[in-house]
Amino acid sequence: MKKAPYSLKEAQQLCCDYQYLEGQPFENGSNSIIERVTITPFDEINKQRFLIFYFLFNNAESALAQDYRGLLFDVLVIARSVNDEHELLQEDIITWLTANKNLVPEQTINSVS
Repeated sequence: MKKAPYSLKEAQQLCCDYQYLEGQPFENGSNSIIERVTITPFDEINKQRFLIFYFLFNNAESALAQDYRGLLFDVLVIARSVNDEHELLQEDIITWLTANKNLVPEQTINSVS
């Protein structure tokens, strides 16, 4: 699997491919559940702005549409604590897949390189 940055089309395909992660634990022993696999801006400043808007609107599409006009994207796995709705965890898809090999099907693991 190619690492970010992605074109919008590539990011959309990755999101589609990993939607099955939603509702699963963020990591073993975690009390956080993945609520979204979503497209985000690639650069850190715009990614942080996206996360602020996501937290405020609780909607990834609205958050991305706020002010990002760039052409480079990333895909994030976003989880929320079941004990504290204000606690969000996030990780880019490649890093998450690499760290959580035990939570994904074998064919997915082999494609992450």
